[in-house]
Amino acid sequence: MKPKLKLYYFYIFLDLRKPGYYIYNINGVQYYFSHEPFYVGKGSKRRCVDHFNPHKLKKNTPFYNKLNSILKEYPFLKEPGAPQMIIRSGGF
Repeated sequence: MKPKLKLYYFYIFLDLRKPGYYIYNINGVQYYFSHEPFYVGKGSKRRCVDHFNPHKLKKNTPFYNKLNSILKEYPFLKEPGAPQMIIRSGGF
């Protein structure tokens, strides 16, 4: 019997209030962003959208404080499929 593999992906949240040209060189690979990245996560399934759960948005942490301040200016980001906020990359 083969072991069941769990697939993961990395995701990045961008701060739409801070446009610019952001370049990061990680292990010889360059990543370009049109807005300042403020969070990099690793997840599977629906992990990247779980951050928008109303219960989690009530947490008083630096991450959720920043996310909530962005969502006040851009409330449409709470809607499903808001690609301006989430970039998925590098599944393995």
